[in-house]
Amino acid sequence: MAIDITTSEETLTGRIETYWSIVGKRLRKHKLAMLSLVVLILVIAICIVGPFISPYKFSELGSIEEVLQPPSLRHWLGTDELGRDVLTRLFYGGRVSLLVGFSSVFSALIVGIIIGAYAGYYGGVLDTILMRFTDIMFSIPVLPLLIVLASVIPGAGVWKIVLVIAIFGWMTDARIVRGMFLSLRENEYVEAAKAVGVSNSRIIWRHILPNSLAPIIVSATLGVGGNIIYEAALSYLGFGVMPPTPSWGNMLQNAQYAMAIAPWLVWSPGLAMFITVLAFNYLGDGLRDAMDPRLYR
Repeated sequence: MAIDITTSEETLTGRIETYWSIVGKRLRKHKLAMLSLVVLILVIAICIVGPFISPYKFSELGSIEEVLQPPSLRHWLGTDELGRDVLTRLFYGGRVSLLVGFSSVFSALIVGIIIGAYAGYYGGVLDTILMRFTDIMFSIPVLPLLIVLASVIPGAGVWKIVLVIAIFGWMTDARIVRGMFLSLRENEYVEAAKAVGVSNSRIIWRHILPNSLAPIIVSATLGVGGNIIYEAALSYLGFGVMPPTPSWGNMLQNAQYAMAIAPWLVWSPGLAMFITVLAFNYLGDGLRDAMDPRLYR
């Protein structure tokens, strides 16, 4: 039998509260985390809806008179060196950057969970091999190798960047999952499941993993912001998402040639990326505080 992850706790009123309801209550009291959540919802909604309501296309070139125009009623965030509307490109760039952030975290999370789960559950030689491989991956300087892989792997699409970032983004998740499995595999419900003949795979995925979700969710939330920065760095260096497809990173890369005469080209994507990454980090901090079991005593 597995312990339900929603271990309940009785309040003074006699009402039973589950673990996740307590987490939700604590998270709602974390004002900075809730503000970050609202900001992220607004950013995601604007990036999804914005391109549909914009009168321009992200690749639509303007006339000579519209090149490097400052913010105005016609172009709220101005135009770039080709006369394209910056606000429209910011919407599309947000889509790309958020897609890279979420997809790379999800991909890395799958790899990290698989490696960490098997290493922590079986231990022994398998644990030693997998963890030494993880240590080797940790010792590799990430950004230079990301640049090399981004230039070697064929293609110039978003999914190439997701693959490149995911290759070097799973190690922290693997360590977290392994640590949780090492502590949970000795619990009574695991021994009871083994005694009644439950398979190892079922014990791993149905009994132990659900009880390890809290630190995994926190790590994933913090990882999205970090991966958006990685995508921006690769795109800024010219190895990420290639024009004409916009991302916040390559918008900054294109703006470096006109920073002195068109500062709005830098402020728009830079501020959008700063707010988004900061909101993910504060939300992750709030989730970490809300999910810490030591705070429920």
